[in-house]
Amino acid sequence: MSGPVGSQVQPKDLQLPRLKEVKEGPILELSFVEVSGEVYTRS
Repeated sequence: MSGPVGSQVQPKDLQLPRLKEVKEGPILELSFVEVSGEVYTRS
């Protein structure tokens, strides 16, 4: 399914690259730390 799905670009897929670029900044680090913290704390 990865093949055909990747070929067809959907509106949602277009937003993914933009979100990735924005998340590459400090926001990504904060989100990652928060998620990791929660996971480690719950563990």
